[in-house]
Amino acid sequence: MRESETENTKASEIASRIREARKLLGYSYADLGKLAQISKSTLQRYEKGAIQEISIIKLFDIAKALQVSVHYLIGLSMDPDINELWAKPIIKAYAKAIKPIQKVFFAPL
Repeated sequence: MRESETENTKASEIASRIREARKLLGYSYADLGKLAQISKSTLQRYEKGAIQEISIIKLFDIAKALQVSVHYLIGLSMDPDINELWAKPIIKAYAKAIKPIQKVFFAPL
């Protein structure tokens, strides 16, 4: 399997798990969007696979709103009930630390 196929499969798995957890809780896109502080249209694009990359911060926000772990959303765990909320401050600090690096390496040409 090529790398792009693997990435598409992973994105599809994440999208499917978000959709399943949202529906299980009876949340609309608007409900989840309000809890995760993400627009309804962005959530729809995540679930449909139109957005292939979701930031780790957004994954934590979605997982928290859906009451599941990030490990579950990304397919590293079959157990949606693992509590990972302790890690969010660490991830936020990491994201803040690499932001200047991202601007250098991922700046548009």
